[in-house]
Amino acid sequence: MIKRTNLVGNHTIPRLTNELRNLTRRYEGWWNRWATDQDAHDKPNAPVFHYTSWDGFRGIMQSESFWLHSIFCMNDKTELDYGWNISRDLLLQRNLAAHLSSDELVKVFCAPQLAADRRLWLRQRFDFYSISFGVRDDDRQWCTYGDKRRGVAVGLKPHLFSNVSKPAPAPEDKVYMARVLYGSSECTERHRLAIDFAFSILEEARQRGLVRTDASGLALVRTVATLMNVPLIWNSVTTKCATWRHEKELRMLATNDLTRPHLPIRRRDDGRSYIVIPMPLRRIGSISEIMVGADADGSAENEVRRLLNKWGVPDVPVNRGTTPSLRR
Repeated sequence: MIKRTNLVGNHTIPRLTNELRNLTRRYEGWWNRWATDQDAHDKPNAPVFHYTSWDGFRGIMQSESFWLHSIFCMNDKTELDYGWNISRDLLLQRNLAAHLSSDELVKVFCAPQLAADRRLWLRQRFDFYSISFGVRDDDRQWCTYGDKRRGVAVGLKPHLFSNVSKPAPAPEDKVYMARVLYGSSECTERHRLAIDFAFSILEEARQRGLVRTDASGLALVRTVATLMNVPLIWNSVTTKCATWRHEKELRMLATNDLTRPHLPIRRRDDGRSYIVIPMPLRRIGSISEIMVGADADGSAENEVRRLLNKWGVPDVPVNRGTTPSLRR
């Protein structure tokens, strides 16, 4: 049963047999189908807005591209915690049940998942990239992303997002659109799907006598855990506390497996990693509207119109955001 081994950390871990590898491919297949279906479901059907600074606006339009930054370098360092802690609670429940029933295979699986440095290990193996889009003229988006109401919001028509991904890709080769969930309920169910499928793979291997709880089981445990943590991170980056529900945020997301990255990784001067996704923003009919923040300079609309003329899209509407007091 044990084939060649490879060294990981301080542990010698057996490679998967062909039978076990076929089992793990089932998990890959499930994630591919689920993520592709979700991407199709979450494509926008109305204009969405990207809030940014003036420098960001010029850079986006000049390069006709978006920069997706690593989620591990987000401005809000705690943003991942909300969804990630939900997955941890579900794994704690599994771990407790395994200890009560003396299920050694599940205990071996859960232990590293519950370790304090788990996310750090994942960051060394995978990187996830994200950029956010929101609803029109949202004051919190202006304050958080639009340079405190002094910046610019670019309205994008839905058809721009229809061909972001290549045909029939695997999830690791795809740029996805995902609507952000608000509150714990939906996130819990998404996490539960990913976790339950992982445990079903372990259980089938055990029932078929393909794996034991000694070193021969480590290869399967490690592989399934790695596969499971991709949707767990994905779900976490698309979940926020319910108080942010008004944002109706949409995120463009991508993943790099750092052992064989398919998306070129770039770095800003501050060290943050990002990838570049081209978008035909200066093609007629791509932009629904450009808005300037309520506190932008008085000549901001004229400056936007000057730039749009320069870039060959003079007919895009330009409007100013309203202040919170006027919106009430």
